[in-house]
Amino acid sequence: MPSAQDSAGRRIRKLFKKFWGVKGDIEAFSEFVRLYISRYERWSSPLYLLGESYGTTRAAGIAGYLADHGISFSGITLLSMVLEFRNAGRH
Repeated sequence: MPSAQDSAGRRIRKLFKKFWGVKGDIEAFSEFVRLYISRYERWSSPLYLLGESYGTTRAAGIAGYLADHGISFSGITLLSMVLEFRNAGRH
């Protein structure tokens, strides 16, 4: 019989897995932006997004995710983007 600690560890790993990876990361950041805009009634404010390095992938994904949910950006800046992920960790 599994202990309560084993069960809790599995639940935590399952929750964290939701945010690990590109899709979960984009969804989490996008939902933060959407909730912030709603909570502080900033719907008419211009929205700008800057992504640097891996953040360029995140910024592009966030822009697409939010566009699908009716939120568009006034501008997006992508700085020093990774062009090929398979070589990103090699020096």
